[in-house]
Formats: sequence, structure tokens, C-alpha cells
Amino acid sequence: MLDVLKMPHHGSIRNCSEKFLQTFVAKHYVFSANGKFDNPDAPTLEALVKMHGKREITLHFTNEDVTWGAEPPYELAKDRTKVKNLGAMLKALRKAYPGPWQANLRKKEDKSVFVRLA
Repeated sequence: MLDVLKMPHHGSIRNCSEKFLQTFVAKHYVFSANGKFDNPDAPTLEALVKMHGKREITLHFTNEDVTWGAEPPYELAKDRTKVKNLGAMLKALRKAYPGPWQANLRKKEDKSVFVRLA
């Protein structure tokens, strides 16, 4: 198990297959993306929480203000909740996939996201 995994290609679903997520298991997943090109991809976030959210993991985001431009909005596979931004996505994931997983979002005034390893 890894302590920290910086998600490849900003969390693009094209680079974070189910096999990748099963192979590289971590405690902390870092998404360095600002929403450009719809990254991190909503399906990546759902797959990760679905697969690993029952254990204590933290998803770290370098930007809290991520909005996806895809139409129609992303629809969660589990309960069909529609989301268009990271805040709504995390709220919907919390409801659909309860567990000890958590999210850490860098605030605009901070220069970086902090990953605390205990």
C-alpha cells in the first residue's frame, strides 16, 4: 500500500482505469487539476470512492473550484444524482458511498494543498 498517490493525468478517466485503481492502493490520492478539460473526471472520483471509500482514505484536490463543462451533467452510477462541480460531486458521493473517506480541498488563498501523513 502506498502512502500518497498523485493521480495520473490530473485524474483523467482515460488514465485511471479500474485495473489501475485496484493495483495502486493508497491512503492519500492527490488530484492536481483545475477543471480544464473536465479534469479530474467525475467517473474517476466515483470509481475511486466506490472501490476504496470503505477504508480511511483522503482525496486531496489542488483546486476547490472545479466545474465540469460536459453536457448533460455527470450522473452518479449508483443513484443517478446529477452533478456539475466538485462540491456537488463530493456531497453526492458522501450520500451514495458513506464511509470513513474524506476530502481535502485547497482554498484559493492557500499556495498548496497539504497532505498530512501521520
